[in-house]
Amino acid sequence: MGRSIEKDVLELLTKENERYRLERLGLFRDVREEAAALAAKFPPLEDETFYDWKNRCLREFYREKGFSTFCRNNVRNPQFEAVTASLLKMYLRRMFESSERTETDRYLAPDSDTVSYALEPEHFQELYTLSFSQMPSFGNTRELDSYCRGLAADNFPVDEPRIIDGMKDNKGFYWEKFYLKLKPITAAFCYQMSGLAGDNNIHDIWSDTCISVNRAVVERRLKEPVDSKAVISYSVGVLKNKNKELARNRAKTPADIDAIQYKLTAEDDEKYFNNPVTKPENFPSQAGGLANYIDFSDKDSVQGYFVVIL
Repeated sequence: MGRSIEKDVLELLTKENERYRLERLGLFRDVREEAAALAAKFPPLEDETFYDWKNRCLREFYREKGFSTFCRNNVRNPQFEAVTASLLKMYLRRMFESSERTETDRYLAPDSDTVSYALEPEHFQELYTLSFSQMPSFGNTRELDSYCRGLAADNFPVDEPRIIDGMKDNKGFYWEKFYLKLKPITAAFCYQMSGLAGDNNIHDIWSDTCISVNRAVVERRLKEPVDSKAVISYSVGVLKNKNKELARNRAKTPADIDAIQYKLTAEDDEKYFNNPVTKPENFPSQAGGLANYIDFSDKDSVQGYFVVIL
């Protein structure tokens, strides 16, 4: 193969050690010592490819170390739990990046993030208890990987009712993502309705909106059944009303107050849809966030989200 065998083995075991925390879990004490012993014991066979040799080397290494027993002994070790959580998150990220965006994510998650493929801590504990309480037999790390990949495929994306229930139970894991979702949307509404731009200027409206929506959901004040569209629709309604209130407070005459009414009349529709200045992608503080969950080519869609009765 024309390579330094001990160097190759050290590289293999170092990667395995970093990914699976083998030293910290006690499978061995020193990765360099293990690499030297493994290189001497399992040199490449004649005409054996590097790929085949690498797999044989690791397979024999884990067999000699009793990896299956090692896993069973560590099932209640927080470090081993952390390894499985890390593997699940890796596969969930791949699933998220290769799948179409779910409706739940479209309405509840920031543009580059997900709630459908996110590993909420209590959900992980349920999966771990159910799937590892009777520890499967893992001959090596590849089999552990495969098992975690199967868990991810079988249990995700998370059903929307579970996520909504988590929000009703005030789980910060889901709310923190939704608050981030609301930030660029708040910027877009503030710029359009109040002429405000910049994080400092919109922060109060954003934080007040987050508090209002959280209370409405947690206190079960939204009409059942609650889904992701109901949550974002309520949020849009709150933003709209807060901006109208801000504009009213800044108005000096009754005429000014009349001028800031945002009921979607036919004339307003025409101005809104045909004026390039009001397109969300042209908001300086907004990178198309509104367009990600509202179809601006569909007037009924816009009215359905902008005209919200609180």
